[in-house]
Amino acid sequence: MNPEESDCVAQKTEEPSAHPVDQNILDELREVMEDDFIEIIDLYLNNVPSQIQNIKDSAEKKDTDAISRTAHNLKSTSGNIGAKRVFNLCKALEEDGRKGKIGGCLESIKAIEAEFGRVKIFLESEKQK
Repeated sequence: MNPEESDCVAQKTEEPSAHPVDQNILDELREVMEDDFIEIIDLYLNNVPSQIQNIKDSAEKKDTDAISRTAHNLKSTSGNIGAKRVFNLCKALEEDGRKGKIGGCLESIKAIEAEFGRVKIFLESEKQK
């Protein structure tokens, strides 16, 4: 692969793990947040779809700065929840945005959406515990 190409390609080929969320991070969040844990999970689950849509809209406009900013925000919140693959995919997309790379962006967004689907199912089940 040409070094000029997007790092996202490597991230997209990363195999999803059996658990879309790092249980240790989630358990620590549950312990620290106590009664607010479910609210934090709900905020994450409710905000991610609009962040993904913002990235899509920015990609259509070829606004790499906006892609980078939104991917950074999504990366941070995903890391806090323990959604490591979403974190890694967003990290690669953020870096591409900073470098002004737009190629492969839509594939990265699809990968983020798919992984978020797995994360959502996992987190919804965690809320029941």
